[in-house]
Amino acid sequence: MKINRYLSLIVISFLILNCSGDEGGALIPEKALLISPSENYPCLTGNSVSDTEIEVIFKWSPGRYTDYYNIRITNLTSNEIINQTNIEGTGATVVLEKGKPYSWTITSKSDLISDLATSETNNFFVGGLNSTSDAPIPATLNQPAQGSNVIIGEGGKVTFSWSGSSQNSSLKYSLYIDKIDGKQSPASEHVDLNVNTIDVNLENGITYFWRIKTSDGSNSSFSPVNTFKTNTIETGTETDTGSGGSTAEEQVTEVAGNIIKNGTFESGNISPWGGFNNAVLSSSNQEPNTGQYLARIEPNDGSIYQIIFLEPGEKYELKYSHRWKEAPQSTFNVIIKNEEGNKAKFFEYEIFKSTDWIENKIEFTVPEDVNIARLLFYKPQSSPILPSFFLDDVVIQKK
Repeated sequence: MKINRYLSLIVISFLILNCSGDEGGALIPEKALLISPSENYPCLTGNSVSDTEIEVIFKWSPGRYTDYYNIRITNLTSNEIINQTNIEGTGATVVLEKGKPYSWTITSKSDLISDLATSETNNFFVGGLNSTSDAPIPATLNQPAQGSNVIIGEGGKVTFSWSGSSQNSSLKYSLYIDKIDGKQSPASEHVDLNVNTIDVNLENGITYFWRIKTSDGSNSSFSPVNTFKTNTIETGTETDTGSGGSTAEEQVTEVAGNIIKNGTFESGNISPWGGFNNAVLSSSNQEPNTGQYLARIEPNDGSIYQIIFLEPGEKYELKYSHRWKEAPQSTFNVIIKNEEGNKAKFFEYEIFKSTDWIENKIEFTVPEDVNIARLLFYKPQSSPILPSFFLDDVVIQKK
């Protein structure tokens, strides 16, 4: 069911802060270097809190032009996420469950600029339980990349590769690959592999899900699930239209005058949208508003954004369709903010709590000092966790 809702909202923004001189050229924070826990290594630090929990001490090197740090820790078994924010030093102590694999990353922030810098991600295993110190670290998925469009090579094959722990050379891997959720039973030829790469025959134009099971003979672990879409190599007249040619993304049917690129997500790829914990899904997995594809922000926190070019002082209309997988207890706002200068928000609109597709239409006026802006759907971490959020048919047109 679709619910059409039209709200005409004129947003006028005034410049509050005037940046002058060198302040407008504030330096972007540098990413921190992770020190401990080390990548793919058993960890047993700090005091044991109980039979099942232990304090883990995290350390990282400072990044220049940084005032605060956020640490993000993910339980690779349950996908539960722990966040600590606005840490002034270069260390933190967090209570974690014994005998579980985790990953962690650090985000550097500055008081002078909204740009963030995110470190590499380290995987580690928390010891403290008998016979678990050698339990396998979940594999890191390398190729195909999350949300990518993969070209099928000769013979209809796609190459899969992953990285395992360098501390244990006797590990075996099983490749889970399917069209549903990456958790269906693997083919017999993909079980107990002693290699980190394999070529697999796949169909064209399909969204696939994949993960890796790592086993040491006694214990096992699973990587997160990645998704990608397959495409065959096409050359010649269909993609060449004369001067300059035409990319696959340009062939996607979009609304005339839409300044949003890939607003329908019909390319099957997230690009040129940015953000984190997002993906493009096909109609075989979730019902789009229109067409064959839609975007998803995954449960818990995540975002999707696009940088756009606007004319100062002009009036525009933003249209988008959205729904939730489950009815949320809270919600968030879609915002548009200046991508330069003071990074101020000049548009904000609350996301309606609906599990049915809703079409939203909102007018806004661009401030006189704004040329480049960021359209941002940011779903924050909350308690209880916000469910999956689906987005489709995003349009911004000049009135």
